[in-house]
Amino acid sequence: MEALLPKLSSRRPKVVLIDASGIKVYGEGEWKVKVHGTSKQRKWIKLHIAIDAKTQEIIELGVTHGHRADCAVGPRIIKKLPKSTKTVIGDGGYDSKGCRKAIHNLGAQELIAPRKNSKISRDLERRNRALLEIKGLGGDSLAREIWGKLTGYSARAFVETSFSRMKRLYGERFYSKKMETQRVEGLIKCKMLNQMLTRTS
Repeated sequence: MEALLPKLSSRRPKVVLIDASGIKVYGEGEWKVKVHGTSKQRKWIKLHIAIDAKTQEIIELGVTHGHRADCAVGPRIIKKLPKSTKTVIGDGGYDSKGCRKAIHNLGAQELIAPRKNSKISRDLERRNRALLEIKGLGGDSLAREIWGKLTGYSARAFVETSFSRMKRLYGERFYSKKMETQRVEGLIKCKMLNQMLTRTS
């Protein structure tokens, strides 16, 4: 089924932003649950996307069970990115050796926020540099914010905007029950969103 769908994107981005968001698959509406109680089991999945930082067009996606960690899925998404990619930006959820290695194998550089309370690691040079830079700026949340602006990491907010745009236009739930059809539903929604961006740009 997925093979019959058009390609999600033909973009050849230089900077790619990655993130994930929880999506409700089925369950009662919030008001109905509050009044009458839950009558169906709620289920959540995770939608993982990669977008072109310049155009905000979605170039890759993945659908997993809601409990899958971002860092476990990240390498699979990163391996599918175009070879034109020079920088991959992600939040602390992608702060793992697996994600950073996948980015290096792509021939790109990572710009990933180190997790809070992280320590210097012998094998992660760019992560160590980020930790020292944040510490040098004060080591608190304001220091992280300043670091984000100085390094370009703050551009990651665009991927959150993509999720917000998608949920406003198509709702906060998927209607497909099976994983393979959930991916197809995700592809269709992302493709439509990309077409809207192309027409308005």
